[in-house]
Amino acid sequence: MYMSQKAKVWHKIATSSRGLLSSNRAYYMTRNRLLFVKKHVVKIERVKFLGYFFLFEFWINSGIFLIRHKNVEAFTSFIRGLIDGFRKLMKQ
Repeated sequence: MYMSQKAKVWHKIATSSRGLLSSNRAYYMTRNRLLFVKKHVVKIERVKFLGYFFLFEFWINSGIFLIRHKNVEAFTSFIRGLIDGFRKLMKQ
């Protein structure tokens, strides 16, 4: 086995998902964030997270998708991911 310390690895961010503002990325990032909270966070911390999410993250992402980039498709996927993730978060 041989290792080269001068080797470089290039990683293109979001290439497979067609960009940082793609509808697939918006859906899965939102849904998976909520699923992560369900799996790894205790109930009282979930309440804090949801408060933060709906007071800040929701509005920031909405502004980025709709106002800054005028990307209604990504915003719709963001909402769909939010609904799907929230449904799974509430299931025990």
